[in-house]
Amino acid sequence: MTKYIEIYHRLANDIRQNLYVPYTYLPAENELMKQFDVSRDTVRKALGLLAEKGYIQKRRGKGSMVLPLPFADDTPPMDRTEETQADVRCDELHTQHATRTQRTYTADGETVQIETIYQSTKAVPAFTRREITCADDAVIERSWVYDQNAVCFQYGLKKTKLDFFRLTLFEKAEPE
Repeated sequence: MTKYIEIYHRLANDIRQNLYVPYTYLPAENELMKQFDVSRDTVRKALGLLAEKGYIQKRRGKGSMVLPLPFADDTPPMDRTEETQADVRCDELHTQHATRTQRTYTADGETVQIETIYQSTKAVPAFTRREITCADDAVIERSWVYDQNAVCFQYGLKKTKLDFFRLTLFEKAEPE
């Protein structure tokens, strides 16, 4: 593994472990050169990769600011294919007339997620229920979308390989 990749992984891990918190700055390039005993070019390549992956934002004259983690993505880029069928049966929606959409996500030629959504064409969403379970090699997420009359009109099933699954929860802070 090349030196700049090693530095990238080390700094990315430090950011994930909160050794560098969001909106603070990483050490200056000169300090990183001394810390890792490498050239400026090697440090700049590592910082460039951190910026490309969303861990930092480089600011001219100020340094490299750490970004909040939900925006960091260390997974390889994924390709998506989509197939839609009309007038299919869906027992979860108790209908013979649903639209089925299946999305397949691949990374490096390997299928990492399959998402299937069934939707009735006659409803407007009001609330959603989600259920997440873990199997031996995948995370399975089921979702049901209900209309204003509490009638389910959309059902989704998503299977994601464990090593590609990342869950980020956001909560609204209540004023004190």
